Amino acid sequence: SLQETRMRSVIFLVSLFVVFAITLGHGGHSTTHGVIDKYSIRPPYTPDHPRALRPWNLYGPNTKITSDYIRLTDNILNDAAVISNETPYSDNSIELTLGFHIHSPGATGADGMVLWIIDQPITRSGPAFGGPEKWNGLAVVMDTYDNDGKDPHPYIMIHRNDGSEAFLFAHDGESTFVGGCHAPYRNSEKTYVHLFIENELVNLYVDVKGDGSWVKCMEPAHIDMPKEYYFSISAATGGFSDYHDLLSFEVASMESRSIEIYKPPKELLSRTPKASENGNIPPECIIQSECNNLAALDEIVVSLDSLSEIIGHELLKVQTAIEESVSKIDSSVKPVASEISTRRSEVQSLRGALEEELRDVLAIRDSLSGPFNPGEDSKDLQRLTQSMANAQKTLSQISVDQKILAQQVDIQLQVVKETGINGYVAIALVFAVIQ
Repeated sequence: SLQETRMRSVIFLVSLFVVFAITLGHGGHSTTHGVIDKYSIRPPYTPDHPRALRPWNLYGPNTKITSDYIRLTDNILNDAAVISNETPYSDNSIELTLGFHIHSPGATGADGMVLWIIDQPITRSGPAFGGPEKWNGLAVVMDTYDNDGKDPHPYIMIHRNDGSEAFLFAHDGESTFVGGCHAPYRNSEKTYVHLFIENELVNLYVDVKGDGSWVKCMEPAHIDMPKEYYFSISAATGGFSDYHDLLSFEVASMESRSIEIYKPPKELLSRTPKASENGNIPPECIIQSECNNLAALDEIVVSLDSLSEIIGHELLKVQTAIEESVSKIDSSVKPVASEISTRRSEVQSLRGALEEELRDVLAIRDSLSGPFNPGEDSKDLQRLTQSMANAQKTLSQISVDQKILAQQVDIQLQVVKETGINGYVAIALVFAVIQ
């Protein structure tokens, strides 16, 4: 019924918008947005060729470049390195995905790796995981070794600094800590960290095993970003050690033009209690369910009903056209089928007569195989002559009928061709009728 159709349409559309909300709630961790190549670094790499990494620069005594990864530290004590992009970035919203592999055969590893999003590029390794002790911006820290014994490690966390505080190693950086989670990434084949920043809110997700199983690592947190910032990735070892391998780093813009596909239609958000008088949609209406104006769905349901009616009319037209075509084919095929069937019967009768004459000829031939008898044999020769003449006449009649039959088929096929019907289809229909 019309009411059931409308209800199904409403349920479908509301479900669709729930999916939108869930997608936003998960921080957009599906990395399907367009990657910005000049800020990203991905395999395959050119082995042991640092210049091929540009605009990235690699600093460190024991670095190694393979086709699949960039090794920042060897599995030795007190090693450090950093790779830095010296091109500034200034969008307010951004999506970052870092892939790494931290591993060694030892039972305990250290120290860790950091993704730096700060107001200047890092051009030499420093004391904080291979980076600066003080910085202005964000640091996403993969902290392998537990210094204060308060949280299980390895631990992935975000630190915010305005450049005034030094990282407190003894307390795992508690003075600059924003949020994070325990993530057992050590000796996993590959681990991914996904950072999503929009409207000064930062979201952090982690895929420990690199199999697409993303886990929310912290609640969204408010942060202040520098107006212009740079990307660097550092790693360091200390009293314990690990290999620190960079697999990939991808940057994607999350400006409003890039996330427009996630927003519900304006018709669903307008004319709501939170919509302003001039019709503008407040920013919070992007994801808050109370901003949805379900009454606006009535127009959509009416449009769906109208579309359904139009489709019904078009289908009826197609059905009518098919019926007319079938009728034309039927009227074209039936006469020739009837004529062919009649001619076929006549040919079958002539064939029977010919077989009878042939039997007579064979009987006379057999009778002539004995001793010659002038009186009787003369009569048999006359009968043979007559039978041969009858057979010849029958064969001639069959030949004539076959020619007529062929001409009728040709004429009928020409008529069918002029009506636009495929000749092979017509022949198939003709013989289908005959059978």
